[in-house]
Amino acid sequence: IMLGIGGTLTTIISVIVLTLNIWTTAHTGAYSWGVAGAEMFNKPNKTPFLIVGLVISIILALTGAYAFLIGFLVFLGIFIPPIGGVLIGDYFFTYKRKMPRAEYVKFKAFRKGPVLAYVVGTIVALLADRFDFGVPPLFGIIVSMLCVPLFGKLFKNDLHEVVADAEYE
Repeated sequence: IMLGIGGTLTTIISVIVLTLNIWTTAHTGAYSWGVAGAEMFNKPNKTPFLIVGLVISIILALTGAYAFLIGFLVFLGIFIPPIGGVLIGDYFFTYKRKMPRAEYVKFKAFRKGPVLAYVVGTIVALLADRFDFGVPPLFGIIVSMLCVPLFGKLFKNDLHEVVADAEYE
């Protein structure tokens, strides 16, 4: 925007501001990549991970991967929010706002109801996005949240086992 205003001083200030902005963002991202790699592999030296991260970033920048960023963010906005809807629905409708402490729960490996609630919420969010209707992430959250009690009624033995004298939070 500032480049379009005109003038040499404005152009110089614009380039300085843009450079500092990109520099601080890139510096923070590179440092985070190095710290994450060093922690993940339990190594004291962050430098090799920093270099690998920078090489990957340069390759992605040169290949134009940024062109897919908006599509990727839309993808995340469709497929991630319904997970929150399932958690909200489980909390309010299944456990009635009283969660048992984890040590008193025998967790099932797989619960059909919440998975199906997630799938339905995701499909609704995807359709809302495709037909450009409303706010797809919000629809995904609401639909998956409301599907939790419906599938809970359908699959009655789908709950985690809670010990009789369990403490609740």
